Amino acid sequence: MFPTKKLTTNEVITGELAQNGEWVVARLDPQIGWPTSVQKIVYRGHTIFLLPQFDDYYPSVVVRLGAPRLGTFEEAQILILNLLSVLCWVENRGALVDAWTGGNLPRPMAGYSRSGVRMILSSGFKHHYLPDVSDKNARWALAFYREGLSMRPTPYAFLSLYKIINMLHKKGPQQKAWINANVEAAARHDSKKRLQVLRQSHSDVGHYLYESGRCAIAHAGHGTTVDPENPADMKRLADDFPLIRDLAAYAIEKEFGVKSLKHPLIL
Repeated sequence: MFPTKKLTTNEVITGELAQNGEWVVARLDPQIGWPTSVQKIVYRGHTIFLLPQFDDYYPSVVVRLGAPRLGTFEEAQILILNLLSVLCWVENRGALVDAWTGGNLPRPMAGYSRSGVRMILSSGFKHHYLPDVSDKNARWALAFYREGLSMRPTPYAFLSLYKIINMLHKKGPQQKAWINANVEAAARHDSKKRLQVLRQSHSDVGHYLYESGRCAIAHAGHGTTVDPENPADMKRLADDFPLIRDLAAYAIEKEFGVKSLKHPLIL
């Protein structure tokens, strides 16, 4: 059951969270299920706290500076973002960091009631699987995946996910070939339906996603261009989004070797 009353500052900022120090706070707009109570996570040897929404404060992720390899504000930001990317990968949903702050206590930012942020709440939040990805490219892939699932303008969300394929192959022909070789295995549920529709009019799905998606979003005025004021363009990209999402997830598992709970491990 979810709590019937709103938590207060005195109920949240207590114990370890009430200790003076140098705290770094990330203000969130989470699309993943967010906990209804304080969650303590040890990640890469550092203690990180997920704070629920309380009083008029945003949900937040906070960490205290001072430990080895966590001596600066920027190092704390990187650690928090790495953790969020992993959480988004496991949950298959996004999470945006709207702003950063800090202080002698982990004080979240006020204004939640006027923000328009809406959350999926999770009273049974679990984090028993948090892959610690050491490879730089794999971490980038997870970051682009989080970004793609978090961003609201569909064209830029699409482009973020396509970057994961771009990481595998620099040139367009190789990217198209990879998509065509893997799209059938990658497609699931809604993306499988979209793939069936596309194949009725496009014999080369890789070419279609590269030209009408990647290039049309990234370029303007030369060749096909996505028009942000054209409803047909926006609908087409929204229809294509599940397919590029599942291709990106497939690439992360198959090519970068990061196991997920939502997508079975590909050997």
